[in-house]
Amino acid sequence: MTLKEFVTKFDVPDSIVLLEGKRKVLKEDEMKLTALGKLLSEKTKHILFRSGNADGSDYLFSKGVASWIKNVYR
Repeated sequence: MTLKEFVTKFDVPDSIVLLEGKRKVLKEDEMKLTALGKLLSEKTKHILFRSGNADGSDYLFSKGVASWIKNVYR
């Protein structure tokens, strides 16, 4: 699924994406997960991202979402 297909299919009002991942993330994947959270936040308008805030992939993705939110609400 491409990014465009994902946004078209899931970025609708009342949409919720539940994050599920691993606590142990490879060092080389950490920046990718943070970038993915930021990218999805930038490209969507309606999706609510929900996370259990566990260490690892949940935290890294949420960090990307939070970095985008900080820039929007400055």
